[in-house]
Amino acid sequence: MSDPRNFYVTTPIYYINDAPHIGHAYTTVICDAFSRYHRMRGREVRFQTGTDEHGQKAAASAEKQGITPQQLADRNVKRFQDLWTALGISHDDFIRTTEERHLKGAQKLWFRIAHSGDIYKGSYSGPYCVGCEAYYPESQLDDGKCPEAAHHEVKVLEEESYFFKLSRYQEHLLDLYKRNPDFVTPPSRLNEVKRFVEGGLDDLSVSRTSFEWGVPVPGDEKHVMYVWIEALSNYITALGYGSADEELFHRLWPAELQVVGKDILRFHAVYWPAFLMAAGLEPPKEVLAHGWWNKDGEKMSKTKGNVANPFDLVEWFGKDPVRWYLLKEKALGADGNYSEEALIDRANTDLANDLGNTLSRVTRIVSANLGGRVPAAPASDGLAGRSKEAWSEWTAAFEENDPQTALRAAWGLLDATNKFLVREEPWKLAKDESQAERLGQVMHDSAEAVRHVALMALPAIPDSVARIFATLGLGEPPAELGFDPAQGAPWGFPQGGEAVAHGDPLFPRIDKKAFFAEEAAAPKPKKNETKEKPPVAETETEGVITIDDVMKVQLRTAVVKSASKHPDADKLIVLELDDGSGEPRTICAGVAAFYQPEELLGRTIVVVANLKPRKLRGIPSQGMLLAANYEEDGAEKVRVITLPDGTPPGAEVR
Repeated sequence: MSDPRNFYVTTPIYYINDAPHIGHAYTTVICDAFSRYHRMRGREVRFQTGTDEHGQKAAASAEKQGITPQQLADRNVKRFQDLWTALGISHDDFIRTTEERHLKGAQKLWFRIAHSGDIYKGSYSGPYCVGCEAYYPESQLDDGKCPEAAHHEVKVLEEESYFFKLSRYQEHLLDLYKRNPDFVTPPSRLNEVKRFVEGGLDDLSVSRTSFEWGVPVPGDEKHVMYVWIEALSNYITALGYGSADEELFHRLWPAELQVVGKDILRFHAVYWPAFLMAAGLEPPKEVLAHGWWNKDGEKMSKTKGNVANPFDLVEWFGKDPVRWYLLKEKALGADGNYSEEALIDRANTDLANDLGNTLSRVTRIVSANLGGRVPAAPASDGLAGRSKEAWSEWTAAFEENDPQTALRAAWGLLDATNKFLVREEPWKLAKDESQAERLGQVMHDSAEAVRHVALMALPAIPDSVARIFATLGLGEPPAELGFDPAQGAPWGFPQGGEAVAHGDPLFPRIDKKAFFAEEAAAPKPKKNETKEKPPVAETETEGVITIDDVMKVQLRTAVVKSASKHPDADKLIVLELDDGSGEPRTICAGVAAFYQPEELLGRTIVVVANLKPRKLRGIPSQGMLLAANYEEDGAEKVRVITLPDGTPPGAEVR
């Protein structure tokens, strides 16, 4: 039995015949975030990933290229290792199924299952999918093709095979699901697995004689172990199972968490625990099945040609914005629609605007008014308590394997920090010598809140957090915190007096318009060719436009008839307008940090009347208002452009 102070987490092992794609990156980034969280909690973490290098597809691909299967594996495995480096993955082990340690462990697992009487020899005839390396009954075929998303062609094969008595384990599996309702998460996936098992289980073919590239069956080397029984054993062979020293295996198994895509859930939630039970071993504690990334409503796949290349994404946007997008954009168990536009929006809004600008605001004020050093000060009311709440929410979410909610909790503290700065107006306090103590306290708390946000963001964007700590004069972020989950990290800027470094933006904004204009104009990249990084948005030089461009924009006056906070977006105010058309117009304006809704009632404002409508957090927005954005005493200011009372709604503005 594994020690509860340990945390052993695994990705699936990835097939070397495939090029790494965003699905591989997503699974691995998820596990990396979980690993970093549990290290922060002070647990002994073992994070394992690796590659599946055997099978008929690999052998056929190598033969076609005139090389050996081992040469193919040695060449292709590097693509995954390079991607993990590019994404900053902190794995503790990378298992290859061509390693000797894996061969010995896989054969021991086979031997233990055979010794229990659950493997017998027979023959198998039926539709076989080379792409999936699996037999399927006729009832599961989809228009004569395999039932998986890729819909490979199948052909009827017959061969001698060893079989695993899966049918014997139907009730054992149902009992496992009943005893441990968290064995498969989310619950909707457990229900799918239970329905499959309740429908009856056939014995499973677990060997092949039609090719030789695999782990030989112990005692009958004419057969190689079927990819699923052999590949699945990597989770224990990497811990030393089958070696002379199995101490690591006995200390860490069963795994706390095994993360897989929903398309391979059956193998991990039905076959894998049944194999382990037959061998007298415990199943893992939890199998988490995440959703797919879709594009244009379809699952990404190489066959469909709609795969996003993660190497390109890191090259264009940087590793942390890519990691942030993967973790924040969608709930873990759900499918999500991938788009580069959404990735850029996440990077610009969450990272550049929210985190980057807040850090810059704090360091600018400290540099300009406090000699560049964060003063030591006792905690004031507000942010210390809000930080404690955020830590509690963050910890609870990560314990439930919910990184999206955890990161939202961190950004809740970030939003509270910005509101605190707006309310306290430290740029005004700096002008009054009698307020020096209050200024120091406000900036201490603001800098400390940013430090806490950074710590909570560490599992997602570790490189950026290191830069935040350096900017705040704090050295390296701690690898462990050992904090009380109910309290969070201790409050109080370390030692006080740290020198801040106000300089370049933490996250330069990405010019989305220029990126997509460049993408449309560029020829399709050749294989293995990457594009230039997207241009950073210009911040000082304005582009030149023509009078025709100006005339495309329709500016009209409108009177604010009602105003209220957006129910699902703290930064938005929902305005109902009379624009003179006779029909009400709704606009969601991002001015909640600068105005209370009642301050805008009755005002005559200027709106862009011909902007394409879109929904903002569920509420349609039919245009945008005009406002001035500027800095005053080191703080951002926004002033909505208004016209004198009596200006009629619907008047054209030129």
